[in-house]
Amino acid sequence: MNGLLRTLALVAPVALGAMVFGAACSAAGPDSEGLDEAESHAEGVSGSLTAGTKLIATGNVNLRSGPSTSKSILEVVPNGAEVTVVASDPSGGFYKVKHGSTTGWSSGKYYTIAPDQGASGDLEVGSKLVSTANVNLRSGPSTSDSILDVVMKGDEVTVVSTTETNGYYNVDHDGTVGWSKGSYYAPPGSVDTDPGTSWSCTGSYATSKVAGGQYYSTAFGCWVDKNGNAHSDSGDNCIPYCLSKAQSDGLCAGMSGPECERETNWYVADSGRFGCLTRLKVTSLSNGKSAVVVVLDAGPACFVEKKVSAGVLDMSSRVTEYLFGGPVGTADKAMVKVVEVSSSTPLGPQ
Repeated sequence: MNGLLRTLALVAPVALGAMVFGAACSAAGPDSEGLDEAESHAEGVSGSLTAGTKLIATGNVNLRSGPSTSKSILEVVPNGAEVTVVASDPSGGFYKVKHGSTTGWSSGKYYTIAPDQGASGDLEVGSKLVSTANVNLRSGPSTSDSILDVVMKGDEVTVVSTTETNGYYNVDHDGTVGWSKGSYYAPPGSVDTDPGTSWSCTGSYATSKVAGGQYYSTAFGCWVDKNGNAHSDSGDNCIPYCLSKAQSDGLCAGMSGPECERETNWYVADSGRFGCLTRLKVTSLSNGKSAVVVVLDAGPACFVEKKVSAGVLDMSSRVTEYLFGGPVGTADKAMVKVVEVSSSTPLGPQ
C-alpha cells in the first residue's frame, strides 16, 4: 500500500522528550541572537501570537531587517526591554516586532510574554488557565527541571497549588501534573488564544495547508540510517505515490519504489497539501535542527489527523532519526515548522 493507505508507523515505540524552547548562544552579535538559556532563564515564544502582544527580551537580542541571521542588524534590543508584536505569524522562529520607533525581526527564543499579560500572584486551587503560547510543563519550577509535556497554545490547565514559585505554577494538564511559566497563561476568555491553525481534513487525506506551518511528525518508509544500513517498513510497501513523477523528473530514474525511497532518503508524504516533488525545510521545534526534504508520497490518512485535530507530516525514518533521534508518532508531540523552499535546494541536514 502507498502513503495514502498507510496506517502503521504512526505510534512511536517510545515517547521522546517534548519541546524545549530557548537555545544556547553567545551574546548578541552578527551571528548570534541572544544569551544562553542558563543566563536568561528564557522559555522562548513560538507559534502565532496576537498582534499587539507585549514581549520582554530575556537577553541582548538583535533586531534585524528580515527573519534570518543573514539579514542586517537594525539595533540591539537590551535585556529586559519591551517590544510589541506587529505580525501574528513568525518566520523561521523570528517575529516582526516594534522596539521604540524601529520595526524589524527578532528571534522568539529570547523573549517572554510580558508578565502583566500572564498569570501572577496566588491563584485558587482548581481555577483554570489557558495557555497563550506553546509552553513547557516541567517537573519543577525552573528551566533546569525536566520537561514532562508541552501545553499547546489554547489548551486549558488546572491550578493544583495556590502559590507561584519563580513565576511558575503547579498545574494539571490532561492528567500530567507539573510546573509551567505563569507569563504564558491567562484566564479563559480573557485573551485571544486561537492556536492560529486553520486545520481541516476531509476525504482521504488533507489538501489544505496549516496556517503557521506547524505539524505533528510521524515516521514511515524505506530508508538508510546514518551508518549506511538499509531499512524496510513492515507497514508500508515503499512504493511512493509520486514515484512515476520522480522517475520522469530524474530524481529516481530507473528505480523501483524502495530504491527511490532509500536513494532519496530525505523525503516526506503530504502530496495533497504541497504537491509531488515540492521541497520543504522542516525544523524541529524541540531543538532547532533543520533538514530539507522532498515530497514523495501521499498521506497520512485523514482519520490519523482527526485523532489529534491537527496537521501531520509523515516523514522518512531517516528524517525523524536526524531531527528527533528515532521514529516518532503523534503521541510524541514531536512538532516541526514547515517552509517551502526552492526546487534546487539540496536535500539533507541544514
